[in-house]
Amino acid sequence: MAAPDFALKFGLVLKVFNLSRGRVAQAIGIDKSVVSRWASGVQTPTDHNLSLLTEAVARHRPGFSRFDWELDSAAFAARLGIAGGPTIPSAETSVLALPDRPSIAVLPFSNLSGDPEQEYFADGVVEDIINALSRFKSLFVISRSSSFAYRGRTAGIKQIGCELGVRYVLEGSMRRAGGQLRCTAQLVDATTGGYVWADRFDMPVEDLFEVQDRIAEAVVGVLDHAVQHAEIERVRRKRPEHMGAYDFYLRSLAQTDTFTPSSVDTMLQACRRAIALDPSFAPAYALAARTYIQRLIQGWIAEEEEKKKQVAEALALVEAGLGADRRDPLMLATAGQCFAWFEHDLAKGIAYIDEAIEIAPNLVHALLPSGVVRVRAGQTRTAIEHLDRARRLSPRDSRNYAIYQALALAHHVEGDSATACEWARRAVQHNPNYLPGWVALASSAAAIGRLDEARDATRRVLVLEPGYSIGRLLRRYPISAPEKLAPVFEALRRARIPE
Repeated sequence: MAAPDFALKFGLVLKVFNLSRGRVAQAIGIDKSVVSRWASGVQTPTDHNLSLLTEAVARHRPGFSRFDWELDSAAFAARLGIAGGPTIPSAETSVLALPDRPSIAVLPFSNLSGDPEQEYFADGVVEDIINALSRFKSLFVISRSSSFAYRGRTAGIKQIGCELGVRYVLEGSMRRAGGQLRCTAQLVDATTGGYVWADRFDMPVEDLFEVQDRIAEAVVGVLDHAVQHAEIERVRRKRPEHMGAYDFYLRSLAQTDTFTPSSVDTMLQACRRAIALDPSFAPAYALAARTYIQRLIQGWIAEEEEKKKQVAEALALVEAGLGADRRDPLMLATAGQCFAWFEHDLAKGIAYIDEAIEIAPNLVHALLPSGVVRVRAGQTRTAIEHLDRARRLSPRDSRNYAIYQALALAHHVEGDSATACEWARRAVQHNPNYLPGWVALASSAAAIGRLDEARDATRRVLVLEPGYSIGRLLRRYPISAPEKLAPVFEALRRARIPE
């Protein structure tokens, strides 16, 4: 049975019995992404999984057997109880339903070098991009074998999107001229034909394979952000009653930069609705846990009893998220930061973050907490390396203020207070409501003798968190290398942060 034919029958099963892909995956005991690939016509089940699926269907339609999958369209519909109901269109005329995650196909890049030998290089770049995108559990990525079938074909982007069942298509070109290499890439919304993002990457050809990796890394970094932004805009236009788990997750994600108590409450409520709809969706647990991190760093947990309660809630979300998907890199990275801040266990936090980076080396939201936590552990050189990498991977990320603040602290601890001050200024310019940015500016400006600027930053700190003090800062975050951070606290005293 062809994958598109199975996808159409499987889609009818889901509709007739009001089943979600998550419920099917849970009933069969497999990953939801596998079920999504069935529904999108990318692959068919193995014999074992088909038997398990058939048993699940038989619970709703007694007597249903594996032989029923081989029935023609009308007979299969009738077998499900749709007497005289809709027939299933043939694979040739079918349009695959879009998955419940952002879906993307990366087409082979055109070789504009005029040298057929360079075809392998362009293919290598595309394969690296596909492999890197495949590590993101929140994306549905079409396999290389399927997308490369369009090499040399004249099919339009909308047709490709319909045939592969994807919302986004990435296309591009490679040109090598002398010692320079130029890569262009365009992300297109296949449902509308409109461009979501386009960019050009120029670099010298010194080591072809190293350049190949750098181009793939650059494209993936901006692509992840572009897709996420496009998806958030799409969800903003949807009515809440028509939203799924991923939609509520995106609604929550759209609030992350606001940094107000009410926006954090909105984030948490949206995440909980996402979790209720799909308890296996680990990123929703991760984002929900991050709302507690926001409360902590902004000083919105005042009472000790309330703090204990919220710490327990955050760690419960981490435990549930790891239970939902122990290999999700966003969940692992968030768990690491929670273990560091809420359990005051930097070593445990770094271990979880490193596991996330091993799974997804290009995930900005694993590299960022790595830098933030490692500074507190005195591992400043690794922290700066990871933060610089995060900044290069996602240069247009709306959350770069957190990277800038972490770089400011790391450079201050390393003894380069002037560079620290520059990064701190960028952090507060990027997000004036981000309290750690103002703290970093107060300390770094004081360290280089700019006391007026430092004390202005202190006043801003005390507006954002009345009662802020060095003692409160020491209680809030753990430190395993106090001698390295001592100059930072001394500078805060010169900036007149209360003791």
